[in-house]
Amino acid sequence: MSPDYVKFGMSLIRGIDNATGQRQQVVATLVQMVRNLDITALAEGVETAAEHATCQQMGFALGQGYFYGRPASPWQFLA
Repeated sequence: MSPDYVKFGMSLIRGIDNATGQRQQVVATLVQMVRNLDITALAEGVETAAEHATCQQMGFALGQGYFYGRPASPWQFLA
């Protein structure tokens, strides 16, 4: 059984837009490997437009972080 999603932690994503070319290549290669297995790659900790753009270029299908919105309590949706 393979997973539906692989979440790349914020320690890999934070500052990815300013990371060395080698670090960016490692992350991009991992994303491509995940995609080749038909698994959705999710970037955690995206905080800036530049990080978002870099993650898109690397092939991430989903992103999570303050760039997209602040965390919300699930209880606010039940009211």
